[in-house]
Amino acid sequence: MDTTLGSEYGHDDLFSNYVDDVYDSIYPDLDSSETTSQPTLTLPEVAQNPPTTETAQRNTFIFGSDNNTIIQNTAQQVWNSNAMNSFYDIFRAPSPVSGNTQDLVTETPATQNLMGPQNKPRTLSDKLRQGKKIILSCRNDGKVKNEDPADIYEKPPTVQAWGPLIKHARVTEHLFEYCRYYVELNPAKRFTQDELILFMKGTECPNPERKLTLWIQNSPSQVNGRYAMGGNSAKCRYKHCPGKFTIWKGFLRIAFDEFSDKTGLHLDPFHNAGYMHLHCFEKIFDLAYLIHYGAAQYGFQIKPDVRTFPIESRNPMSLLRDHPQMLNAYYQWLRDNKQRCDLLFMAQADHDGFHIPSPPSHHTTLGYKLTMYHLSHEVSHRVNMRENRGGAHIGIHKGNLERFMHIKAKMRDGKNNVNKRRSHDDDKEEEESDTQDSITYNPRPTKRPRGRKVASIDTSVDSTPTPVNIPFNTDLNTNPIVMGNFNYQIPDFNMMGMEMGMGNLTGFPLNFNTYPVITNPQQRILPTTTISPTTLQSPGPRTRLRSRQMSTSLVGFLNTHPNLTLTQAQEIGAAIADEPSYIQDNILSAVQPETANTLLRDGIVPEVESKIKKLNKRQLKDLERVIERIEKNGNMTRASSMW
Repeated sequence: MDTTLGSEYGHDDLFSNYVDDVYDSIYPDLDSSETTSQPTLTLPEVAQNPPTTETAQRNTFIFGSDNNTIIQNTAQQVWNSNAMNSFYDIFRAPSPVSGNTQDLVTETPATQNLMGPQNKPRTLSDKLRQGKKIILSCRNDGKVKNEDPADIYEKPPTVQAWGPLIKHARVTEHLFEYCRYYVELNPAKRFTQDELILFMKGTECPNPERKLTLWIQNSPSQVNGRYAMGGNSAKCRYKHCPGKFTIWKGFLRIAFDEFSDKTGLHLDPFHNAGYMHLHCFEKIFDLAYLIHYGAAQYGFQIKPDVRTFPIESRNPMSLLRDHPQMLNAYYQWLRDNKQRCDLLFMAQADHDGFHIPSPPSHHTTLGYKLTMYHLSHEVSHRVNMRENRGGAHIGIHKGNLERFMHIKAKMRDGKNNVNKRRSHDDDKEEEESDTQDSITYNPRPTKRPRGRKVASIDTSVDSTPTPVNIPFNTDLNTNPIVMGNFNYQIPDFNMMGMEMGMGNLTGFPLNFNTYPVITNPQQRILPTTTISPTTLQSPGPRTRLRSRQMSTSLVGFLNTHPNLTLTQAQEIGAAIADEPSYIQDNILSAVQPETANTLLRDGIVPEVESKIKKLNKRQLKDLERVIERIEKNGNMTRASSMW
């Protein structure tokens, strides 16, 4: 190889020898003068391009600014520099066929990442071609190999804070601030109606790519790991939310998506600006008018979430998740409100749907319409499981958040009252045990068995008189009691499904304070006696056998002591209040009506009224038929006053 290039600029021998060795190691036969039978390999001429700024800087670094003196450095330092590493770029690999050339030789290591340093698909086609899909599954046994959403979806754009400045804790900040690296509003902030209006209008938003869409969707479960801030991201953003900002499963919600054109394709569909109860939204905004006219006026849209994501196995937020025909109920509700919205649009030019004179009735809202469609198309097995489980389920609240919270509060208060009675019974038992002169000491167990203390009747000769032999039937459906010339029957409310779901009982004129009283002229008037201290003491944990024994003893005591005092009625009512419903019904049906009246007024009325309120329409009709049958038999002349 000719080394005039190095000698022209005054290279020393070390530099020239190094260049020769490198060139000869790559192309050992190019300088050979011997003629061979192999095809001639020619090296094409390299196009001489005008020197660029980078080339001038490289020459200045290697050869000096005057191009006559080389930088005083060792040859190893020069060849280790970035400037001399481009030495290989001037060579082209010769083709085996004379006169043809190949592209530049570029060594690609086997471990080089063609998709970038994180091996992350850049486009949607790359994700689909590589088979990338996020599987929404509750299994954690390792059999389901899932993709990391952070490796699938792109990093969301940075959104600047905007809105009016608000002073908070000695710091002045914008009203709408976003989490870092996410498009979600600060999860610690809640907004009033006026602030939500400002957000939806977006007149001061600095984001030019904003395409706000309000998705009406179901509340998914077990997806907190997909949110930007876990469970805090899925809270209701309305400041006066009656549900304490929690969106339970079974309630519909509104998702505020500011990048709706990219969500599900490039951005994670679980990363939204925020969420809100559909119930809260309909209480402060005119949803139907916003869908028809108001949203388009301010540059956003409201849609039902029926999306299918190509990278997700399913959409757990879709309205079609449980019923494919749910859209029929949605569009039917829109058609029902179309005429009203048209009249408002023509008559009131300033009406925008953001301000309403009063909250609408729940039965006229979209949430109620969709919830009732869901309940009417649900399988019977799920309905039975929900009814047996009890509690404030969707069959009772029907999407009404205020009613749901009211039922939960009553259940919590009832549980607290039971706990108070249990603690009172424990204190009373300790006081009685201290006053007794016990010969053998039996320590109280560290943990009392579960269940309420039940009442028992002292059957000793000193405390209980001889019971009157009054025959009674223990049939669970009806319990006739023969008293003179009367045959009195009380229906078994437990067998009629008193503990089933609550129906719509608004204005139901049933008052158990006017319970019918039947006067028997032949009844025995026995003197009032006091209950023995051991009459209502518990023999131990409640069991079925002890409950039946207590029921039999108590019926005998009540039939021999029909004239109870207020204190006695309260004690007996408290004793049987925690017994199973069929035990209570047997006791009430086996005693005289006056005694049953006293017990109902002094302890059982609230419980019976609560059971009546839980009846659905079919069960109420059954109750009406039973009362009509009793009236027909002439056993309850005042039964009509109950209705």
